[in-house]
Amino acid sequence: QAWAHLETSVRAVLSVPFLEEGPPVVRALGQETALRLAFGLEELREKVLCRVHDLDDRIIEAMKTELPYGVVLDAVLPAEALVFRDDRSVTVPWGIYEETAARRGDLAAELPGIFGPGATWVSAARSHRAPRVEPGTRRLGVDDRNEQDGGDAGPHPVRRLADTTPGMVSLRGFTRFARIADHSRYPTWLRLVRRVPPAFVLVLALVMATPGGGAGPASALASPQLSITASGATTVGFVIFANSNLTGATSLGGTITFRLFAPSDTSCASPIFVSPVPVTGTSMNSAQFTTTQVGTYRWSSTYSGDSSNAAAGPTLCSSPIAAVVVDKARTHLSVTAPPPAAGTMHASAAVTGGYHPTGTIFFVLAPPGDTFCAATPVFTASVAVNGDGDYTSPDYSPMTAGTYKWRVTYGGDANSLAATMTSCLDPGAAVTVMAAVTPAALTSPLPGQANVEPAAAFTWSTVPGSQGYYLAIGTTYGGYDLVNSGILAAGQSSFRVTALPAGPLYATLCTEFNGAWLCRVNAFTAVAGEAALTHPTSGQADIDASTPFTWSTVAAAQGYYLVVGTTPGAYDVTNSGILPPGQSSYTVASLPSGQALYAVILTYVKGSWARFQCLRFTSR
Repeated sequence: QAWAHLETSVRAVLSVPFLEEGPPVVRALGQETALRLAFGLEELREKVLCRVHDLDDRIIEAMKTELPYGVVLDAVLPAEALVFRDDRSVTVPWGIYEETAARRGDLAAELPGIFGPGATWVSAARSHRAPRVEPGTRRLGVDDRNEQDGGDAGPHPVRRLADTTPGMVSLRGFTRFARIADHSRYPTWLRLVRRVPPAFVLVLALVMATPGGGAGPASALASPQLSITASGATTVGFVIFANSNLTGATSLGGTITFRLFAPSDTSCASPIFVSPVPVTGTSMNSAQFTTTQVGTYRWSSTYSGDSSNAAAGPTLCSSPIAAVVVDKARTHLSVTAPPPAAGTMHASAAVTGGYHPTGTIFFVLAPPGDTFCAATPVFTASVAVNGDGDYTSPDYSPMTAGTYKWRVTYGGDANSLAATMTSCLDPGAAVTVMAAVTPAALTSPLPGQANVEPAAAFTWSTVPGSQGYYLAIGTTYGGYDLVNSGILAAGQSSFRVTALPAGPLYATLCTEFNGAWLCRVNAFTAVAGEAALTHPTSGQADIDASTPFTWSTVAAAQGYYLVVGTTPGAYDVTNSGILPPGQSSYTVASLPSGQALYAVILTYVKGSWARFQCLRFTSR
């Protein structure tokens, strides 16, 4: 018998009691139900799962066309996933069910008859029929042999469902119901139920409420209309939403699911945001979505339907009223300029607004005398932008005196508008520079000079208009750990230092102009200036006279002289006389016992005995 005839005849049997001649209570139930044929307990169990979890079994069948052949719905994790199985388990995200439901219009063409008002056998197989197969073989997990024979133990075994499963009603149950009815009032109904062919022992009738109306009478469900309107235009970073109106519904129930599509998705293929909203009124708003890019977003919505209303939608996402135009965010700029320092000047630009702005800030500096910033700038620079904040220009060294004016502009990016050039008349962006000056330079020692005496006068050329000088000498660049002159008078041009250590050193000479200090740093190398006693050492006690006095030699020395006395610089105990430059020790004849004494070692360099060391010790 052809499947189409089988479906028609079985529906005719069931529609008489449920829709035509049954008791009022049964016909009232029939107005809210759909009639389904389930082949075997496995398929019946699947229909029951759909009923329990308020799923549309027609959508489930449509999903199977994209799943492994023969799978059945095994478990439902509400709002999370659907679990299908054959001899393995296949988990499908809940969102796939919602997306498939939204494609109902397309599915009706792909699966002819499955959404028809008279469909009773709701299965993807009805639209993909195969030639009849012999007993013992399977298609879509359905065994064509009587289940009492044990079924097929092949790769898709039939799993038995408990007799107490909610929603399962056998034809034998209908017969029992008929026995207690008034036979005289419903003769046709009784006759049809009793005529169920024996071949339908495995065909179970499942009476189930179907979301969106099922396959019951077309007049049983209202056909509501769904419309959508998007929120107004805005700028990136702000929220958007949509509103759907449901008209023509006979009750409030079901869900409106809103879907939002990115500006680049003009065909509305993949939503970036899904907002299911239970229907509690005829006008429902979606959840809000915070925009992250510029362009035209598009909304669409679908209505799931309920026991009284058919499904509706999806609304047309290409409709102008379903679109939201999102523009670039406005960016604001301000500029400030501190007074010049150390002969240089710079500006600072504050960027606010925009949407995570990137791109470039451009700094422009107008020369003195350019009142309206019409002349060619004397300096331009660009600085990369990464978000709101303050950005500083590179330094500029002015060559002439006068008032300079800073201006800035921002070029914008994909999500942030460009900002126009700031005003030329902004007082906070003007910088006044006094007459351009050059700081003083050392004339001795010269930059890089070697063999600088450790006791020497550092000299420089004075600069007109200067307000003072400052000299520092250190072991590091710009350091002052050896010499710190303090502020020197504007007319002073030299400063004498003593006892510089041998090796590379740095001299920093600064000149003051209008409260600002301009500095130059020179590197030079100092030579060792004087010998130093190694025995005795300063403060040493119990010195034995028989132990020679020793000292470190100096490369440039021309001789040494050792004296020991009872007072600093005296030689009433020992007077070595002039010693040769290569000598580094001297033995004294005797030392007064237990007395504090003073030793002085003098170094003769460049015809002078000016370099010496004096230390105190105590004899034994």
